[in-house]
Amino acid sequence: MPNSLSRHGAFALAAIGTIVIVPGTRAQSSQPPAAQAVAAPCQSDLNRRRFDFWVGEWNVEDRTGKPSGRSSVQRVSGGCALLENWTAPNGSTGKSLNTYNPEVGHWQQFWVGQFGAVTEYRDSEWRGDTLVFHATSRPASGNEMLIRLSFAPLAGGSVRQFSEQSTDGGKTWKVGYELYYRPSAHSGPDPKTGAEVLQRMHDAYAGKWYSTLTFTQKTTQFPPDKAPVVSTWYESLRYAPPAGAQLRIDIGNLSAGNGVLYTADSSWRVRAGKAAAGQASGNEFLPMIEGVYMQPVERTIRELKSTNIDMERVASGRWHDRPVWIVGVSAPTDTTTPQFWIDTDRNVAVRMILSPAAGMPVLDIHLDNYVPVGGGWLATKIEMYSGGKPRQFEEYSEWKANVALPDALFDVSTWSTAPHWAKRSPN
Repeated sequence: MPNSLSRHGAFALAAIGTIVIVPGTRAQSSQPPAAQAVAAPCQSDLNRRRFDFWVGEWNVEDRTGKPSGRSSVQRVSGGCALLENWTAPNGSTGKSLNTYNPEVGHWQQFWVGQFGAVTEYRDSEWRGDTLVFHATSRPASGNEMLIRLSFAPLAGGSVRQFSEQSTDGGKTWKVGYELYYRPSAHSGPDPKTGAEVLQRMHDAYAGKWYSTLTFTQKTTQFPPDKAPVVSTWYESLRYAPPAGAQLRIDIGNLSAGNGVLYTADSSWRVRAGKAAAGQASGNEFLPMIEGVYMQPVERTIRELKSTNIDMERVASGRWHDRPVWIVGVSAPTDTTTPQFWIDTDRNVAVRMILSPAAGMPVLDIHLDNYVPVGGGWLATKIEMYSGGKPRQFEEYSEWKANVALPDALFDVSTWSTAPHWAKRSPN
């Protein structure tokens, strides 16, 4: 955890609150040695367990996704405290000791950095699921500074750390820093096959990923030699065995009854509420954005077979300065062979290069601006290119996860009569 303040002087190591640990001494317990060996009262103390969402191995990034450091947060002292071990990109380190202090009835934190910066957060409060620490800095010169440091659990197991400062007694506040702790799912040897990559994606969110999703999409299409065409689409996604992932797209005004229903291997086009015959051509996005997290990996591999991606080849690369696995190629310089790119930390697809259907040109598809949603992630900006030229851009808004969606919404025979979530909003 980086610190926004500096205190110059001799290095000091203190414990939380008013207790000072002097080098060479150790705080003594009133319990006899035999009792100490078996007693662990903090393990079942709900007050001390409340901050456990911060325990783990983390890759830390800023709000733009730029890597900001690594952190390991561990339970120590029989579960009575949390110890953070922080490493910044430049190799500098810091530690914080965090505990619930029963004498004052709240959590406290003591932070010390490699260069001697010390901050004591003696007070704290819970605001819902968010823990907010409070500290006061009294530098030798300058105004007294108030500091707020909050920790909030997010969807997908991430944690937001947010620091604010005030030099006018709390009347106004400015941001010190904003960091996001992402679970470090990439551990052990790199995957050797596409099946291993897909298995890691599945395991990272097993039982957590959203089963339904709705959102409004601004679609910009770029016809050759014509001005861009902008339209509004309303999209409904769900995972429903045995059909698997299903995506309904309503194009334009809902009353027009135009759209398409997709599965991973089939599609049905609808015009004026009437469905045409189904086609044995599905949506290759569905296994990568929904199916992989909800179904056995063997099924996901079958659904991706039509993409002609070689599952026996995996390369390492970077995308927007983040590490990725590239399935389908032997080197990241190969950008013509069918392939998909997976963020190694978030376990989500960030790029796909493939032909979406027989006879169609190869598309280079970018999935960006990820946000945590409903236990998983959602790419809210999609850009598709062909031959280096834009083909279609998508911008998502008003997304909602794990909402109830009726079966009739995914039945082309009831396309225009099924209750639709977007009918409650102006079209």
